[in-house]
Amino acid sequence: MNSWDYLYDYWRLDNEEYEKHYEETVRYYFADKSVDLKELFVIISILSVLYSDNLIHVSEEDIIAQGKHSIDRLMEGINDMEGLLNCSSKVHAGARRNHSNIGSDRILNVLVAYFQKLFEQRFEKCPNKVSAMLENLTDETCERLNLALNDVVPVKQRLYRDTSIFQEADADKVSKSILGLSNESRNTFLHFLQSRYKYTSYGTEIEYLNECCQSDLPQLKLINEKLKTEAATRRLIEKYSIEKITNLIDEITAKVK
Repeated sequence: MNSWDYLYDYWRLDNEEYEKHYEETVRYYFADKSVDLKELFVIISILSVLYSDNLIHVSEEDIIAQGKHSIDRLMEGINDMEGLLNCSSKVHAGARRNHSNIGSDRILNVLVAYFQKLFEQRFEKCPNKVSAMLENLTDETCERLNLALNDVVPVKQRLYRDTSIFQEADADKVSKSILGLSNESRNTFLHFLQSRYKYTSYGTEIEYLNECCQSDLPQLKLINEKLKTEAATRRLIEKYSIEKITNLIDEITAKVK
C-alpha cells in the first residue's frame, strides 16, 4: 500500500503511524511524483480532508499551487479528444468526496475546477471527428459520412449533425481527399452534401440553413474554388463528377448572401 492509502482511515492510526504516512505523502506530492491524474487526485482528496481537520502542516495555497503544477505536467501535450476524455475519467476515479463533511472538499473542488477549465479549453479545440473524416476521405469512409453525423459528440451530448463540420476542416486537405476519390465515391459525397444542405429527411428542399450549416459555408467556398481549378484539368466522367459537386456547393452557398 502507498502511504496515502493508510491515511483514508487516519483516525485509526496512532500518532507515530500518522506522522510517518503523512510526511511520506506530503513529500511525494510536493516532489511532483504523481504518475497519473487518478493518483494525483486520490492524494488531493486526502490532503483536502486532512487540511479541513487541521491535521496538516502546509498551507492551503501551497497545496493548490502544487496541484495546479502537477495537473499541468500530467496534461502536457494532451490535446486530442481521446486523450482528454481519458484524463477526465482518471480525475473522476481519483477524486473522492467526503459526503458527511462538504467543507472538507474545498481544496479538492478548487483543483477539480482547475482541471475542468483546462479540459474544456482544450476540448473546444479538438478536431471534430467528422471534420477529420472529411480531411482523410477514402472510398470506404465516404460511405460512412452520413452515419457519422448521427454519432454523439462526447461531453457535449449533441449529435455531430448539429455541429459545424467544414468550419474546422482544412480546405486543402478536404479538396485533395475529394479529388482522390473514385467517380462513384464522389457521387456518394454529392449525396452527403445534398442530405445536409439541400434536402430534408422528407425529400423537400431546405429553405433556410441552420446556424451550424451556415458556419460551414466559408470553408465550403474555399474547397469549391480548389475543386473548380482542378476540374478544369480533368475530362469526361472525372470532370463531370467534380463539377456536380462544385455546382451543388454554388447552389448551397447562394442560399446565404
